[in-house]
Order: sequence, then structure tokens, then C-alpha cells
Amino acid sequence: MYNIEGLLILSISILLLLPIFDINPYFVHIIILSTMFAVMAAGWNLLAIAGPVSLGHATFFGLGAYFTYFSLTPGNISSYVALLVSVGVALTLTIPIGYITFRFGITGIYFALVTIAFAEILRQLFISLREITGGSLGVSLFIKEQSYLHFIFDSKMPYYYLVISIFLAIFLINKLALNRFLKILTVIGNDELTAASMGINIFKYKLLAFVLSSIVNSIMGWFYVHYLRYITPDVAFGLLTSVEIIIIGILGMLNFAGIFFASLFIIPLGEVLRAALGGVYAGLNIFIYGLILLLLVIIRSIRIGKR
Repeated sequence: MYNIEGLLILSISILLLLPIFDINPYFVHIIILSTMFAVMAAGWNLLAIAGPVSLGHATFFGLGAYFTYFSLTPGNISSYVALLVSVGVALTLTIPIGYITFRFGITGIYFALVTIAFAEILRQLFISLREITGGSLGVSLFIKEQSYLHFIFDSKMPYYYLVISIFLAIFLINKLALNRFLKILTVIGNDELTAASMGINIFKYKLLAFVLSSIVNSIMGWFYVHYLRYITPDVAFGLLTSVEIIIIGILGMLNFAGIFFASLFIIPLGEVLRAALGGVYAGLNIFIYGLILLLLVIIRSIRIGKR
């Protein structure tokens, strides 16, 4: 554990120093996307270690992205106000879903179906509201003035440093402030009956994990729109986005440091697959992702069965 965490700190230190050298902008782009998905997978992991597996975690990323766009489009609102709006909107969905599902003991495959259903409902809703959302073509964020107020820059480097800093901040918060909380979530995930016998309020901790998880992912939606300045319903709420988050989380062995390295493998792999197969075998990259996810689930099931 400590070795991989030490390797994580070393890797992040190297990434922070990389811009000193003249590196390819596309390489910078891949690192930004990889770190962004590592943050989202870390958010997903907060809930997964307590037991519930969300198959529609792109929901909160998408809400964060679109409501950042809605907030910034008038042109006179600070980006940081947009961040609060995006997180607030995500929470208006997270809290009722979490309260109802956890209060009535909806777990396992049923919880997974609830989350994927909400993601698909929102995807279809945002496609149909063409006048507001741009439909399936999506929307572009047009802000000409570069400033920290709107967090718009021509260079990739501010986004590069920001997303790595966010990941590092979450890592340190988990390590220093949420250590006991994560241990309780792990106990709940391993055996709810044992957790209940220890006096742990399972409902409270699952709901809190769900809330924190959605906040993390909505922040990445805010970041994504600032960075790429473009979002579509398929990216915002699509199954592929959720699957990438899940694969990174599982491949990282539900471990924070492992998630970071898994993301540095999966996201570049996805870019290679899209470039190599997109022209002739469009959609085959999704099929390969599905096979990877199936294999990871089987391996994890076998390990759990041996305990």
C-alpha cells in the first residue's frame, strides 16, 4: 500500500515538472483527460467501497457540465458561481435518489439499474430539449475573454495544473481527513450485518458517500466544459462515460493510487482504439470496453468467492 502511494506521489511530482520540457500538446491533453477520469473514478469509488455500484455515474458529470454551460452562457457570471450551481443541481438529484434507495434497502443490481435508468432518462431529455441543450449535437461554450473569472485560457497548462491539483487534493483529503470514514465504508461494503451490529448507521454513511461521490463528479463536469468548451448528451450522460469510470475504478482495485495508474492506461487505450477503429469499425472500441469490464467483474467475483 505504502509503496504504491509513494509511487503515486513520485508520478504526480514528475507530471508537475513535465511542462518544463517541450512536450507534445496532445500528450498534455491525454494526461489531462486521464487525470480527470481518475478523479471521477475516485469519486465513484467512494460509493463502491460501501457496496452500491453505480452504473450511471456519468449523470453527475453531465449535470455539472451542462449547468456550468447554462450558468456561463449569459457571460456575466463568475465561473466559481457556476461551480456552486453545478454542484447544487447534482445534489438535488443525488439526495432524493440516495434517500429513497438506501432507506428502502434497494441494493445490488436494483441500485445499479436505478442509476443507469436516471442517466438514460437525462440523456434522452437533453437530446429532446434542442432549443436549450442543442439536442444530440450538443452545445459549445463561447467566451472570448481569457480570465480567471471565467477560467478560460488558450493554453492547456492552467487546466493541466488544475486537474492534477484537484486529484492530489482529493488524495490528501482521503488520506488525512477521511481515513476513518473510508474504513467505515469498507466495513459496510464487506458485511452490512457486521457493520450494523457494531452500531454503524448504514443508511447515513451510504447516503453521505453518495453525496460526496456526486460532488466530485459534478466538479469534473464543470472542469470538462471549461477545458473542451463543448458537451453533448452522449458524452455527458452516456453509458460509455460511466463504463470508463467503472473500468478504471475496478482495474485500480478500488484503491486510490491504483485508480490513478489504471486511468493512465485506460484513457490512452481508448484514444488509440477510437483512432484505429473509429473509421472502419466504428463502435468496436465500445465492444472492447465491454469485454474488459466483463473480465474485470469475473475476476473480482472469483476473488470475493475465495474469501
